[in-house]
Order: sequence, then C-alpha cells, then structure tokens
Amino acid sequence: MRVVLPVFESGAGVEPVVGLALPSRALGAGVRVCAPWEFADAASDRS
Repeated sequence: MRVVLPVFESGAGVEPVVGLALPSRALGAGVRVCAPWEFADAASDRS
C-alpha cells in the first residue's frame, strides 16, 4: 500500500503527520509526507 499524507499547516501540523507516517511505514506501507519545504527537517529528523 502507498500513502500520501499532505500537510497544509505550520510546523505544529507536521509533527502529528510524522507520528502517523512512522508506524505506517513500519507496517510496510510506502509513505510520503507532502509539506512545505521549510518543514523537511522536522520529518527527516524522525525517520
């Protein structure tokens, strides 16, 4: 399964999406978080 998780909010909106993406990826899903580029570090630090 492949999943796209879009984020349209501030940095506080990225954290819950990353929290959903990590367990989904651990279960075998291909996950992409689509967020503004300035929040790339928030997602990559937790992967």
